[in-house]
Amino acid sequence: MLDVHGQRQKRFQKIAVDILEKKAELECNITPWLIAVWPWSWIQHRPLARSVAFALVAFGVVLVTNAFQISAVFVLKFAIVSAVLFAGLYNAFLVSRIFSRLFYRLRQFCLMPPEVLARWYLNSVSKFFGKVNLYADRKGYGLRELWRDNPLILLLWLGISALVVPSEWYVLDELPKMNLASIARAAMYAIAGISVSWAAPFAFFSIKFVLDLTKIPIRYYPSMPACISLKSVGTVYLQLASLYSVTYAEVLTVAYLSRIKLTPLSIFWLVLAAAIVMTSAVVSQIVIAFVFREQKQKKLVEYSFHLEQAFQEFMKNPTLETYERVNELLRLEKLMNKLDTSGFSGWSLVGFLLLLGFNIGISIAYGYLSLNGFWLKLGQ
Repeated sequence: MLDVHGQRQKRFQKIAVDILEKKAELECNITPWLIAVWPWSWIQHRPLARSVAFALVAFGVVLVTNAFQISAVFVLKFAIVSAVLFAGLYNAFLVSRIFSRLFYRLRQFCLMPPEVLARWYLNSVSKFFGKVNLYADRKGYGLRELWRDNPLILLLWLGISALVVPSEWYVLDELPKMNLASIARAAMYAIAGISVSWAAPFAFFSIKFVLDLTKIPIRYYPSMPACISLKSVGTVYLQLASLYSVTYAEVLTVAYLSRIKLTPLSIFWLVLAAAIVMTSAVVSQIVIAFVFREQKQKKLVEYSFHLEQAFQEFMKNPTLETYERVNELLRLEKLMNKLDTSGFSGWSLVGFLLLLGFNIGISIAYGYLSLNGFWLKLGQ
């Protein structure tokens, strides 16, 4: 009797282990392609602490090498540049975690088997997070593998960096001179610009992910809770836009403290930063609305098919039961027309409007202050 009980317990333990192992296999831990590039390859082990440390060291080097020309504005300006550097380093891993959590949201309303959804999800996000996510072991992923798997992402990042860095130096009047202080300042601007340049191709490529959602079957019905619907995808993109907005505000502040007037080059520089924010905040919501409309069309086609089928049944066999079936489907028509086609929930709409107002407001404020020459003075 004890042997039978022991065998049953072992079987239950094996089933539990199998379930836990299967659950682990379904975890979608997203990794940014930047782990193939230094300093992200070093930062990945402790992203927050090492990003802070890297930014502080860079800030300290600039202060030490420019000790004889430090002012309050100088310290404030390079403190903000350090914050931009920190954002460029850390946000790569923060955004990865946001998309890792999004997978579990999708599981709530996707009708695909979890294993199939996990494969689809990893394949879809690998188009902007890099194909490193298709590797079981990501520890040895380096530049060679990145170039082989995602040359376009790498080239775009390098190309944008090559555009941003010289324009930064020119606009900020920080072309490197033959002294340590100038080189330190120019290097600080360069690494900060390079560290955030990955966000541009990421913002544009990630929009394709929303369009890919039209290819998978999802639950979609009137009054569906926002947290288990496609609206959760819109919330994720608003979170990304919030991160970009903070960096955009920091860039505008640095330009203001540097007394940068509005010129064609400086405008291009700021428009590029604003485009990243607008892509995530506005374009993503437009695309999500398009996806909702596609889903509504599918539901209406399905509804029309059932209505036609019920009507034909009634014509062939006019009974009370077939009549009630037709009436039931006709009553559903009003309900079908109420299917949501907006990516906003109540609070996310408020957040979107506040985010849009914030970015437009700081852009107008900078333009007004710049055109009228109202510059901050802190005992320079």
